[in-house]
Amino acid sequence: MLYNICYRKERGFKMSNAVLQVIIMIIVILYCAYMLYSSLRLYKKDKSGAAEYLTVHPDAKRESYSLWQAWMLVGMAVLCFVLVFFGQLITPEGQQVWIYQLTYVALGLVFLGLSLDVWLHRRLILSSDGFFYAGEIFRFRAILGMDQKRGIFKNVKLHLANGQELEMTNRVGMAVREEWLSWKEKKKEKRKKPLKTLLLCDVDGTLLVNDRIRPEDAAALQRWKQAGNRFGLLTGRGEAFCRQLCGRLGVNPDVLITDNGAQVMLGGECVYRQWLRSSQVKAVLDKLQDAGLWPGLCVPFVTMPDGAHRFCRRRMPVAAMERMMEVQAHLTYFSEQDLEDLLAESPSVPGLSLYVWDERNTAGVLEQARALAPEMQWHQTSHDYVEACESDKSLALRALLSQMPEIPVCFAGDGPNDVPVFDMLEDAWCMDTAPDPVKAHACYVTESVAQVIERKLDYVEET
Repeated sequence: MLYNICYRKERGFKMSNAVLQVIIMIIVILYCAYMLYSSLRLYKKDKSGAAEYLTVHPDAKRESYSLWQAWMLVGMAVLCFVLVFFGQLITPEGQQVWIYQLTYVALGLVFLGLSLDVWLHRRLILSSDGFFYAGEIFRFRAILGMDQKRGIFKNVKLHLANGQELEMTNRVGMAVREEWLSWKEKKKEKRKKPLKTLLLCDVDGTLLVNDRIRPEDAAALQRWKQAGNRFGLLTGRGEAFCRQLCGRLGVNPDVLITDNGAQVMLGGECVYRQWLRSSQVKAVLDKLQDAGLWPGLCVPFVTMPDGAHRFCRRRMPVAAMERMMEVQAHLTYFSEQDLEDLLAESPSVPGLSLYVWDERNTAGVLEQARALAPEMQWHQTSHDYVEACESDKSLALRALLSQMPEIPVCFAGDGPNDVPVFDMLEDAWCMDTAPDPVKAHACYVTESVAQVIERKLDYVEET
């Protein structure tokens, strides 16, 4: 009896052990399969991204380094899968065949994943202003420095302007370093010439901080203009406000891009205008009210070039309008004309603004507005403002550059609606008070517009 009990216990233990082994092997194989799937996704992203990059940069050159390592790993993966079918022959006597077969499957998946990883990280596409690597685009202007690690496994670490670090194999990193240094030399040669640059600035959070102008910013802008450079505003504010602001700064603007890109003024001439149809704005107002967004969460209004702000006074409680005039007193010009009367007599308006009572609701208001009116370009222009227009800042800038293609452009901003401009320009500066996701799109981070100007002018004067 004692023997039977011990036998049953031993047999039960063996069965439990076998089940545990099965579970462990399944988990290992699933994990290896997931790693392979992740590598395949990155490979697909790299392939499509490379094709797009070569379309934009037709003169870019492909480089490959030690791809034989990837093919070696593929061979090892194939060997592992072949061994699965010969498990009966190579399994030691007394051992379970399926354990070895599953092990070979897991190893095969690992080697395939590693081969894809090696393939991705041994290939490079170099262009005149940057490179494409492992599914991502990197610009030379975003590289702050490089370190070369010594040891058995040599690699190169790139320090990027957004605070990230990128590690590359030694040969790939050295190729990037060579092109980067060449790019820096070419850029120095360009900077030895007089700047004659157009500096475009956002307003709120950039030139206006807590509704105040920094005296050092005004002085620097005056010096900028005296040096023979151009200046303009690229903002969500209206034309009248922008001209008033330039008067306070003591500079005459060469360019005004207003209303989130709805209008471009070059000198005294309008060279681009994309306004919203009044009928479209009227329909959106109805949708926003039916959804309960206003006046409970936000207040809609339209600012015309005369600087006056029109509200839906007849559809708003008097108390809500009085509160709006109190908390947003800096708007100054509150027109007595009802917004719906304006929409009835004017075929189009620059844009639609939504002031959000509680800034904690701004993201939600933006999301709902986009869902209700996806045909409009919606932007969060500050912590408590959501605005819609027919264009955006980058489209307006492209229209401006078509009128003056030879002039270099520098931009300073701080908001989510500035991101398309950051992505477009090589000389883009973001205020250090901006959210981190916004700063990640700019090449440089700065404390003020004055700092941008001083760094650029001093560099030229020293050379």
